[in-house]
Amino acid sequence: MFPVSSRGHANGTSPQPNHGLPFGPDIPGTTTGGIQEAIHRALALGGGVVQLDPGAVYELRSPISLRSHVILEGGGATLRGPPGQEPVLQTLPDAVIRRCSVRGLVVDGGGVPDRWAVSLSSLQQSDIDLMVVNAGHGVRLHAPATAQGADPLLHANVCANRFRFVMDRVAGTGLLLQGTSPTAVVTDNTFPELYMTRVGRVGLDLAEWTDSNLFGHVFVSLSGNGGVGAVLNSVGAAQNHGVYNHLFAKLSVDAFGIQGATALRLFQSKQNVFSQLYTSPEGPQFPGKILDDRGSESAWVLSAGESRTYSWGLAAPTPACRSASVTRSAQPVTLISYQVPRDGTYELLLGFTLLQLRTGAPRLDAYWVDDSGTSQSASLGLSAPGRRSEAIALRAKGGSLISVASIGPFEAMYNAVATLKEVG
Repeated sequence: MFPVSSRGHANGTSPQPNHGLPFGPDIPGTTTGGIQEAIHRALALGGGVVQLDPGAVYELRSPISLRSHVILEGGGATLRGPPGQEPVLQTLPDAVIRRCSVRGLVVDGGGVPDRWAVSLSSLQQSDIDLMVVNAGHGVRLHAPATAQGADPLLHANVCANRFRFVMDRVAGTGLLLQGTSPTAVVTDNTFPELYMTRVGRVGLDLAEWTDSNLFGHVFVSLSGNGGVGAVLNSVGAAQNHGVYNHLFAKLSVDAFGIQGATALRLFQSKQNVFSQLYTSPEGPQFPGKILDDRGSESAWVLSAGESRTYSWGLAAPTPACRSASVTRSAQPVTLISYQVPRDGTYELLLGFTLLQLRTGAPRLDAYWVDDSGTSQSASLGLSAPGRRSEAIALRAKGGSLISVASIGPFEAMYNAVATLKEVG
């Protein structure tokens, strides 16, 4: 254990240097309140726990750099500063860091515009649990091409880590994942929880060269007009930049009191699974777009055999859902379900593209049922692979439940686009 005092002669809060501890603000020449000196000491001894004063505030004049095999135990302590554009907490840009941990730490960005409060590069097999407040940008996970790793397969990848982030008052981007090439990627990480409130521009940005990450619950509350909950492949809008194969258990986006928001934006990204998407307000009008799919290779994927219910704005006939599914059941499998608002009449437009047919004769049914038990249905058969078929399946009365189901037995992979618009 390497305890670091927040009190001492240097800041006038204790009659004893460093509050009687070996590390703290009284270390001559320190710009990190003794924290970096404690990390270096732990590293020299093969690793250990650097313990901060629970609930204390450490004023920094230079960034804290994490090192391999060292645990930084915050206990609710806050790191504030430094005053310039440097991150508050970082890893060294030219080295691979392994098996380090951060627990119970608060990082205060000081409100410095366009500064990343936390910047972690080439981090592997580590566990990071922290909170970011009052920042220009939140956390950047970056795989640089220049870092040298001992493992020729892992290279400088940010991989095999577990991240839990809570963020509040972030003017720009909350969390950025960005690799630099097919061999320097952000991959195979687990994010059990991302909770971000009062985010100005983008909650989660999977910029480029990032794949196979697992997200549990991602919650984003946007505070700026035109904000985006999550965007995939923001760098390579016109081409594939290696953003694919991400799994989201749940994505929730709030956008109260702002205009022009987007819950989910996709640019040329593939094989991404969003099991649940929730937006607020729960009424008929989200202040913008739920899904903004700008690339023909993008895929909104729903797991076959599970039902989803969504609400979205009906002002414009924009695609509400795109799915790529494989069905192997002889029984109807509900892919998508919509609860129609009480007032008005709505038209459901269906579009499908058969990607691959293995067995059987694919067919999808759309149907609605209202409170009185009245129902109506329409079917659309899938044609030859690669051939797109579109149909206006049916008009639904207000208050009814619309469902789209695949009818077996068949085994096929297809894209499905469903659009709902008000017609009267």
